[in-house]
Formats: sequence, C-alpha cells, structure tokens
Amino acid sequence: PADALLRTARGVDRKLVAAVRLFDVYRGKGVPEGQKSLAITVVLQPVEATLTDEAIEGFSQKLIRAVEKATGGGLRR
Repeated sequence: PADALLRTARGVDRKLVAAVRLFDVYRGKGVPEGQKSLAITVVLQPVEATLTDEAIEGFSQKLIRAVEKATGGGLRR
C-alpha cells in the first residue's frame, strides 16, 4: 500500500526529511499483474550543513533499502 511506502520514507531520517509526497500511481505495461508503481518525491531539509552529492546518494540508498524491506517492493527499471 502507498501508505506503507510514505510512512517508511518519512521515517528514514526524521531530522532530514521535510516532506514525502505520492505524485503518481501506475498500473499497466511493464508492471506485473496485481502490482502498481508508486512515485514519490522526498524533500530533504538539512539543518546543520549543505548536503554533499555523496550524502544525498547515501540517503537515497538507505531510503531504497528501507522501503524494500518494509513493503517487499523494489525500484522499477
């Protein structure tokens, strides 16, 4: 469910994540029957310092792993 995805994304780093929003739900070609593709946007708002590319990439990987674990889903390629 989208709710599980959003809740998990918000919880990855509560000090850094300012907002998480679902902006697209897709069912159709390229998505297995009975599944859906969810697209989210995550707004990061660091308090202490500007994020480096490496820090953003690290956060992204942490987010992906957390969502995969919580929902059983994965990145659509």
